[in-house]
Amino acid sequence: MLKLPFIKNQHTLRTQTVLLRKVDMHTVDEILQLQEKVVSSLTDSDLFVPFERKDLLALFACEDNLLLGVFDEDGELIAFRAASVCGDDFDEVLPYLDEQYHAVPKMLLAGAFVDPAYRSNRLQRKMIEYTLTWAYARGIKLFFTLIHPDNAASLKSVTSLGFEPYRHLIIYTHNHDRLLLVKMFP
Repeated sequence: MLKLPFIKNQHTLRTQTVLLRKVDMHTVDEILQLQEKVVSSLTDSDLFVPFERKDLLALFACEDNLLLGVFDEDGELIAFRAASVCGDDFDEVLPYLDEQYHAVPKMLLAGAFVDPAYRSNRLQRKMIEYTLTWAYARGIKLFFTLIHPDNAASLKSVTSLGFEPYRHLIIYTHNHDRLLLVKMFP
């Protein structure tokens, strides 16, 4: 668990300390509710491919995956991050990495979203930093993620942490336009 101070709710202008912690499958309903809130606030629905319940349950089924939540002082989920080392998304993206990366321990930053009231607090960045530290301590050296090319906020977050554009893809069953970005530790 990690305390994050000075997080501002953009709607109420109230500043508070929030908690970043690993979540378990008991939070699936909360994750889906937050996701719906985020999706309904988007002007371009293709910016984000929503998780289905079965996707989240599959992520939780692999104990080596990392699923994080950020909770406000009232215990409400305000941000979510999934990172996987196995699963359908991981397996779907893996073939797009060159052979030089095949033997390197790797992790997919599989998705993240933040309650619209808590944007501009760098929560996505803080969840990525936590994920990188946690996974690197477990021997993971290569991180990769998919982001819509027009999602400027997400691109800024990951590139500021050293992720570099690697390949442009049309991926997933609904043919989503995505940039594949990678970060490699020595």
